[in-house]
Amino acid sequence: MLTLEEVRVLGNIANTTWGRSSTTKVPTMSLKCEIIGDSALKVSYVTLVTFASDRAMSQQMPALENDAVQVTGKYLAEIKKEFKAEIGHALKAKVKNTVPSVEIVSLQPHISPKRTAYYRHVTFVELG
Repeated sequence: MLTLEEVRVLGNIANTTWGRSSTTKVPTMSLKCEIIGDSALKVSYVTLVTFASDRAMSQQMPALENDAVQVTGKYLAEIKKEFKAEIGHALKAKVKNTVPSVEIVSLQPHISPKRTAYYRHVTFVELG
C-alpha cells in the first residue's frame, strides 16, 4: 500500500486531465491512467485502426497487442522514473492483468469489407 503522499505524487504524475496535455503526440492513440484505491493502477491504451477485411483484422491483432504492450510498458517506466525523482525511492509495480478488445465503429459490408475500429488494451497494475 502506498502512503497518502505517494498517492498524491502518483496522481500528479498520472494526471492528464487538468493542466496538462490529455493525449500523446500521436493523434490516433491515447493513454490514460487511473489510480484504483491506494494499491492499483488501470492504464488504458486506445488507438484507431482500419482493417481491410475480417481476415486482415485477425492477422493484425498480434501486432496491435504487441504495440499496446510496448507503449504501456514505456508509459509505466516513465511513471516509475518520475515517481523516483519526486519521492526518492522506486515505485514497485507489477502487471496483474491485461484486457484487449476491439470495437468496430464503421462497417458497411454491402459497399466495402473495410472496417474502422477502436483497439483498446487495458492493463491492471498492482502497486507495492
